[in-house]
Amino acid sequence: MFIIKNIFPKLGVFVKDNTVPIILIALLLIIISFQGAQLIEMASGTDTFVSKNSKVYQNYDYLYLNHFGTDSIVVMVEGSDVTEPELLKALDRAYLSVQKIPGVVEVTSPSTIIKEVNYQMTGRSTIPDDSETIDGIIASTMPSALMPDDTHAVMAVIMEGTVSDSTKEEVLRETEISIELANFPAGYNVIVTGDSAFRIAMDEEMNSTMIMLLALSVLLMIVALYLVFKHVRWRLLPLPIVLVGIIFTFGAMGFLGIPMTMVSMSAFPVLIGIGIDYSIQFHNRIEEEHAHGKTEDEAVIDTIKHAGPAVLNALIITALGFSSLFASTVPMTQDFGKLLITGIVMCFISSLFLGVAVLYGFDKLSKMNILGRLGFNKKSTHHETHSTVVVEEEHEPDFLEKALKAISTFSMRNPILVLSIAGFLCVGGLYADGLVGTQTDIQALAPQDMPALLELEHMGEILGGDDQLNLIIKTDDNADPELLEWIDEFSEHEVDGRRYIQDSSSIVDIVKEANFGVFYPEIISR
Repeated sequence: MFIIKNIFPKLGVFVKDNTVPIILIALLLIIISFQGAQLIEMASGTDTFVSKNSKVYQNYDYLYLNHFGTDSIVVMVEGSDVTEPELLKALDRAYLSVQKIPGVVEVTSPSTIIKEVNYQMTGRSTIPDDSETIDGIIASTMPSALMPDDTHAVMAVIMEGTVSDSTKEEVLRETEISIELANFPAGYNVIVTGDSAFRIAMDEEMNSTMIMLLALSVLLMIVALYLVFKHVRWRLLPLPIVLVGIIFTFGAMGFLGIPMTMVSMSAFPVLIGIGIDYSIQFHNRIEEEHAHGKTEDEAVIDTIKHAGPAVLNALIITALGFSSLFASTVPMTQDFGKLLITGIVMCFISSLFLGVAVLYGFDKLSKMNILGRLGFNKKSTHHETHSTVVVEEEHEPDFLEKALKAISTFSMRNPILVLSIAGFLCVGGLYADGLVGTQTDIQALAPQDMPALLELEHMGEILGGDDQLNLIIKTDDNADPELLEWIDEFSEHEVDGRRYIQDSSSIVDIVKEANFGVFYPEIISR
């Protein structure tokens, strides 16, 4: 610590002698940070809840996604009658366009089934022009998943489960374009939805919400600085200084590979609040040094010498508190801790070097009265010159000062009571923490009026909502009769014994279908 304290006077001299280079370097770092910010990835998938090194995620990623997993975008058409030939022809045009999109492995559509059946009947792979033929085909062969009723038709755009988020977004955009070019008849509503579309919309919502949070934080800081920091010159200067620190943080996120998650979004208002405090500490100390008759050079050196170690200690203590987040096994909580620690370091660097350098430059400019001619040189009540000590006039304490004085006086006179209340609240908080539920449903975390969520819920109402549990068996012989018999017995046991399980499907179903609905293990063994 002694060595660190000896560094700060040298840093003060360095800042004083290199004001312009520091500002130029800061501008260069801002440009670099914008480049780094473009590398930030939005993350809202399974890997934000479960570590990629965990057995659970490895089973999910390697065994399920790579071998069985798929993802899909759902195109749902609703109107008075989706069996109309013109509507089905438009749906077929969309099908032909969508299946050519890179990344799409399969497209299922009512139009393809109608064309296949019509080909078997007439030898022409087209949508029939008469409604009677279409109605007959739909009644005999159309799956309910593709046409749940006469007012809804569904087309599923299927992708591999391992495709990247950028590929999913590209497929979604191309699908939307294909729908527009398909020229659907008037009076029909076409919705592009599904889990992939919802997650992409969530990422976009996170981006727009983060901008709103930052703007609101800046607005509140402006109000706070005007109300609380009115005794100094350039009272709003700490705000742009901390915003530069936030820009540095965005750049560091991109270069360090820290993703933007639903949790990390909330870090930036916190960083603005902490960063403002760092900047105010240096700003206020310089004003105090001037009030004691120090010159511009002396004020800068003494400010960094005395305030630097104190602010650094506060940063270290804060970082130690944030480091407790690394104890969590949830990746997005760990990323939240990385972002907070990175952010406070960047805000400290911005306040120490750029903030003090700008203040020193402003002092030099004000001495030449350049800022005064521009109307920016608003002097504080205690600052007239740097060569004389100005005694402040006593003023009546405001409400905030009176309240803080009353609280501190009460705390000093009643230490046992204060500590008892604090201890009670601490124990109560630990108990209440166990009552807090864990929410992992992304749909519940989204704004409930978000259009993508409403469309996804509407699709669930029409098609019916369900979920499935995939059991993957690793074996040397997936046609082993004993294994197939166990699968058949286990499936029946689960469906019959658990009222929430409606059905099961496995390779045994294919064997039964080939054997007229009956499963005989001894036949397979032959």
